[in-house]
Amino acid sequence: MIKHALFVAGAAAAVSLAAPASAALTLIPSPTTCTTADSVCNWIVAGSTSAGSFSDSATFTLPQTGTTGSSITNSATTNMMTGAISGDIDFSRIFLTDTSGTEYDFSLTPTGLVETGNILLNTMMGTYTLTVQGSANTAATYGGNITYTAPTAAVPEPATWALLILGFGAVGFAMRKRGAKVVRNRAQLTFA
Repeated sequence: MIKHALFVAGAAAAVSLAAPASAALTLIPSPTTCTTADSVCNWIVAGSTSAGSFSDSATFTLPQTGTTGSSITNSATTNMMTGAISGDIDFSRIFLTDTSGTEYDFSLTPTGLVETGNILLNTMMGTYTLTVQGSANTAATYGGNITYTAPTAAVPEPATWALLILGFGAVGFAMRKRGAKVVRNRAQLTFA
């Protein structure tokens, strides 16, 4: 009985001291700093983890409103001789958090040897946090990118310009024709 109690206490201590999977997530920016002068900014996503569950985060800053898209992928390998699978990550959740704390979830593919998470959304200026959560059967890596595109000013096509000029010409012609007939009305007030 005492041996059993000591074994349970030892097992509980070992579980409580067991380290979670170590993970690392790095965002490599291009250009080095994203500014309003940049129409496109890109961050390469590079992540790694040891076996077990993990949750990793990294931040990036957007200079103004625009469109942001991201894709994160993991691809496992299978040993053809033994059939052993290594480097497999099952993503449980991937999301972006904006400066107000709102979370935007990626669309995840079903679990398998290749898993992908994707997102495309309109974003505001500020700092965003990318969080990747999941579990790995062995040491594994994942990667992808985050791409920000600044809004562009709408420039009319040549056919649109031609229609605009013709429209202004037609309005001017109509006003000139109507200008020859000027009618004046006078109002008269009478007090009793």
